[in-house]
Amino acid sequence: MKKYRGKLLQNKFLKNVFILVGGTVFAQGLIVLSSPILTRMYTPEAFGILATFISIISILNSVVSLRYELALPLTRTKKELINLFGFNMLLICVVAFVYWILFVCFGEYIFSLLEVEDFINLLIWLIPFTVLFLGFTNNIIYFFIRMEKFKGITNIKVGTSIGKVVSQLLLGGISNSGFGLIAGDIIGRIIGALIGSYLMVKANLKQSYQMVKSYLSFESMKTAAANFKKFPMYSMPAGLINSLSTHSTPIMLTFAYDPVVAGFYALTQRVLGLPSSLVSQSISQVYLHEAPKLLKEDIRHVRNLYLKTAKNLLLFGGIPIILLAVYGEPAFSFIFGEEWSDSGVYMQILALLFIGQFTVVPLSQTLNILGKQHVQLVWDIGRVLVSLATIIVPSRFFYWEAERTLLIFSISMFLLYSVLFYLSLHYLQKNKKLVKRNLYDK
Repeated sequence: MKKYRGKLLQNKFLKNVFILVGGTVFAQGLIVLSSPILTRMYTPEAFGILATFISIISILNSVVSLRYELALPLTRTKKELINLFGFNMLLICVVAFVYWILFVCFGEYIFSLLEVEDFINLLIWLIPFTVLFLGFTNNIIYFFIRMEKFKGITNIKVGTSIGKVVSQLLLGGISNSGFGLIAGDIIGRIIGALIGSYLMVKANLKQSYQMVKSYLSFESMKTAAANFKKFPMYSMPAGLINSLSTHSTPIMLTFAYDPVVAGFYALTQRVLGLPSSLVSQSISQVYLHEAPKLLKEDIRHVRNLYLKTAKNLLLFGGIPIILLAVYGEPAFSFIFGEEWSDSGVYMQILALLFIGQFTVVPLSQTLNILGKQHVQLVWDIGRVLVSLATIIVPSRFFYWEAERTLLIFSISMFLLYSVLFYLSLHYLQKNKKLVKRNLYDK
């Protein structure tokens, strides 16, 4: 019976993975296929400005709801789910407003440090506005994870990608500046948020309205937030630090060199890093749903899922990344134009980083699931420090060229991902007994 149940859970896990991965591959395929056209419409500098914009909104989005969205899959009742979801939506609005005030006051100074001079006044308004919609979308996605509506997540991703690609292509015919890329990115994110909202309402309008009317209250929202207070206390600092180390590379490259270098890196990320990270993110979302349930039965089930998922990720991602790295430079010159040959060199240099990222990042919630947020926090802090040291120090103090700096960065990140993998495995092996503690314990 246990063996049958294990196979059933495994099949369900794989089914949900295929739903998310299939949608993600299609969505990111559109972005990759549009890249040869966009690279002939926009300059490397424009891509660098877009990469800087995306880095900023991604970092701000990581704490826009204080990481309470991660608690949605762990809610025990529909009442708790609805109240935590409502609390998150209000929180996102408040924090986005605070972001707007900060950018009105300090935005010009921030962009002057990065030597970004174009449409600064627009960026000051667009960044908080984009974070607002991005926060809404993430909240809806984790709501869908709790409700096992994985097709809804796929629809959001596909709609977002279509909106981005179509908008950027149309705007590229008007201007080749970074604004067309940024505006297209924002339009895609708004479309994603609207699709998510529509799917929530469409599911069962009458029942949803009755449940919200019966369950939602200010006191219940406060109670739900208090039940998951560990997330803003531990996961929020870890999430911010994780986001800084993951998304700050284009910002650091712009600061250390110029937007052109950031643009070459951005194309590499767009063609290889972004699709691989989003496919792995899809697997992570299913893993986050299944692992807590298995943890209530036996931690060994989580360990088996962890090892099997890691093995499949390494095979699924490692081989294509290596092949792309071998033929990177000539392939980039042919597909994207001679102007972009440096991106092919960057891809060869960063192959180790992408392999580590693709294999380990989907499983990075393991320490949080086990209640080891402090261990995750220490690792995330280490990654930020190593990222800063391997990019800023070589470029600013030793005046190394970008390729040499990125090689040190790539090797260092691969080693750090390996450390995280074995840390998670260590804690999965350390506890042999049934684990009954949940993350929402006070």
